[in-house]
Amino acid sequence: MIKLIRYLQKISSFKFIALGTFSILLASIVVNIISINSQEPPIINNKTLIKFIKALFICPLFETILFQALPFVLIQKVVKHKYSLCIYLLISTITFMLIHPFVINYMIFTFIAGFILAFLYYVATFKKESAIILVSLIHFSYNFITFILYVFQCFNI
Repeated sequence: MIKLIRYLQKISSFKFIALGTFSILLASIVVNIISINSQEPPIINNKTLIKFIKALFICPLFETILFQALPFVLIQKVVKHKYSLCIYLLISTITFMLIHPFVINYMIFTFIAGFILAFLYYVATFKKESAIILVSLIHFSYNFITFILYVFQCFNI
C-alpha cells in the first residue's frame, strides 16, 4: 500500500487524473458485469443541458469538497489515532454512496468509486497541486465519459 501511495505521489497530475478516471471506469465495468438485473439510474432525460452542466461541473467540485475534503480535514483534527486514515476512508466512502440513487448495483459502484476518490484525495494532499482540483477533475472525467457513452447509447451511434 505504501509503495502505491509513493508511486501515485510521484506521477504527473495528468497521469494521476487518467489513472483515477480509469480506476473508476474499471470499477463501473466490473460492477455492471457481475450485476444481475442491472438497472442504472437515468443520467439524462428531459433537461439534458442542465443535467449536463450539473453532472460535469457542479457535482464533481461540490462532492469533492463535501465528501472527500471536509471529512479529511475534520478527521485529521478530531481523530488522533493510527487508524484515522481508515476512519476517513470509511466515512468518506459511505457518505458518498448514500447521496447517490438507491439502486443496489449503483450503490455498490458508488461505494467503490467513493473509496477510490477518497483514497486519491488522501494521496493528492501530498502533491503540489490542489487535492480538491485533482479529485474533481477525476470525477469530472468519469462523468464526462459516462455522459458521452450514454448519448451514444441513446442515439445508437
